[in-house]
Amino acid sequence: MNEQDFLIQIREAEQRAETLIAQARDSARQEQESARTRADEILAHARETAALERQNILAAAETQADRMSQQGKSEAAAAAAVLTGDASNLLDDAVRKVAERIVS
Repeated sequence: MNEQDFLIQIREAEQRAETLIAQARDSARQEQESARTRADEILAHARETAALERQNILAAAETQADRMSQQGKSEAAAAAAVLTGDASNLLDDAVRKVAERIVS
């Protein structure tokens, strides 16, 4: 093989190497873009899941607050009824005592 053929082979090998390097760079760039896209999708899904979980927690808290409010209203109404009954009994006793004093 002469020197000219040897130089041609070297140039062809260099061109193949440059082509392989360019393909590897392109492949790496595509994989990086794909990884970014997957990461963005995962983050978006995580955000959606967190938002739904937050809504569920808030709904449960509101339901519990409503239950507690209703229970408080019921207990307050029961206490008011007891106090009203007590006041009525005291008023009846006072009227009876006044009537007894008048009669005596």
